[in-house]
Amino acid sequence: MGAQDAGPARDWKGRALKNSRLLVLDDESLVCDFIAQVATGDGFDVVAILEPNEFASAYRSHEPDVIILDLQISDHDGIEQLRFLATNECQASVLLISGMDGRVLNTARRLGVTQGLRMTKTLPKPFGPNELRSALDDARGLTLSGSGRNGSSRNSLAKMKAYD
Repeated sequence: MGAQDAGPARDWKGRALKNSRLLVLDDESLVCDFIAQVATGDGFDVVAILEPNEFASAYRSHEPDVIILDLQISDHDGIEQLRFLATNECQASVLLISGMDGRVLNTARRLGVTQGLRMTKTLPKPFGPNELRSALDDARGLTLSGSGRNGSSRNSLAKMKAYD
């Protein structure tokens, strides 16, 4: 049986958990499909978009718990979306992906942190399903813990710095 047949995610008492909502922005449809397949199997409701100009609308309508942003999207970059999220006081965890150098990913992640966003791991492309699942688990945990813009703690900042 595949991961999708396992049923809903459960808490420590065995109660079914509400699916987390994931918003993905990447201009490569194969990457979006891969992320959606892995994340759906891990209990996420996924909305994947290919066009940066659809991001604001998808963000507002989907109200994601976790966001995956590709840093390099056709004629745009993910920094524009990070600014939008900061301006809108986003409470979702944000995971950056890119085929760019890891230093660029980490710099963008630090920029998000300074803007008050709940930044989690970065994933350089290509990445596999296990790396993605681990990053999604970390992102979901950061969202559930409430760490970030309102009520940041030194522990959550230390965790974020550990990803550098």
